Amino acid sequence: MAKKKQAKREAPARSESNSMGWIVAAIVVVVIIAFLVMKGGIVTKTIEKETAPPVVEKTTLTTSVAPEFALKCLNAMGVVPGTISVKDGVLSATFKNNGRSGIEGTYFEFVDNAGKAVYKKNADAVAAGATIAYIVDINQIASELGSSVKTFVLYPIEGGKACKNQRRVVIADMAKVNA
Repeated sequence: MAKKKQAKREAPARSESNSMGWIVAAIVVVVIIAFLVMKGGIVTKTIEKETAPPVVEKTTLTTSVAPEFALKCLNAMGVVPGTISVKDGVLSATFKNNGRSGIEGTYFEFVDNAGKAVYKKNADAVAAGATIAYIVDINQIASELGSSVKTFVLYPIEGGKACKNQRRVVIADMAKVNA
């Protein structure tokens, strides 16, 4: 019986030593966390800046018949006009493909006041994120139309078809563009 009483007395002694061990472990964890927080505050973050891809200049537009139109394209998205200027009958324009996939090419639609249209095609693909520049002789387009150009519209190509839902009216009224 004496041994059983001693066993009962030793048990509380173990719990006291166990609780001291947990206190020491908690203090160590707090010190480690404090050290990591302080070290994290000193670390400087580096931010990588994306470099813009070079602008590719294209002047080769081929005459085309009215393209076959797709009413809804999903991949050819994100074509946005950049700089546009008309000087001495020459249109200079840049476009960027902000989409996530490349564009097979582009159709250009030039329309006069009566609604007659002339189409030009560029078969060069435009990669995602790329910027492309075009130089177009508006006087030549006007001679093909038989009158002055009023509207300039861009259609990206997907699956060989011009995408109507992704068209961009680049210039709604050519007369209002500054020379």
